[in-house]
Amino acid sequence: INAEYMGTTKIILRPYMGLEIKMLDDQDGNKDCVVVIHSITPDGPAAKAGLLTDDILYMWEDKRLKSKQTWDDLVKQSSIGNKVTLSTIRQIDGQEKKFPVEVTIGSTQRIVGGKRKVKSKLVANVGGKKGSRTSPKGKAKAKPKASTPKGKPSPSKTPNKKSSETPKAKKSPKSPKKSPKKSPKSPKKITKEEIKVVISN
Repeated sequence: INAEYMGTTKIILRPYMGLEIKMLDDQDGNKDCVVVIHSITPDGPAAKAGLLTDDILYMWEDKRLKSKQTWDDLVKQSSIGNKVTLSTIRQIDGQEKKFPVEVTIGSTQRIVGGKRKVKSKLVANVGGKKGSRTSPKGKAKAKPKASTPKGKPSPSKTPNKKSSETPKAKKSPKSPKKSPKKSPKSPKKITKEEIKVVISN
């Protein structure tokens, strides 16, 4: 993550020793009164002066180091670039040896004011490719469903029973029965006998 400061800013330099300390008890049972180097920053002022981890620091110039607060106050009050002599005890071949170590006070900076703008680079590997982002919790994104044109049934849907049945043929309306036309009665043939009877009458 890269950080940039925008607007009016002020850089404050602070004294820096390049080491961290821890407090131990002394041989008389006094609590937290011995200053011991816990860790050293590579290429820092303490490392350049030759100090090592587990060295005991018991004097800062002519002032006795009895607590962590005393150490912190002396570091804060020191001037950057000045040299300070630390009385040191080191275990060498099972024996304690005392010797002075001269340390040049370094500096560390602190930015005050302005607005901090953070630039972060998000790089995710998906299938060996850089620059693509993984979906949250490893869930694959659902593919959008293909839209079906309006008015046409979707092929995935089961057709209704009614539509699957063969439509029955509609019965044509019955034509009204036409009563057969009565053929006109043929006139009776008049026999000769009937003609005679009529004439005689």
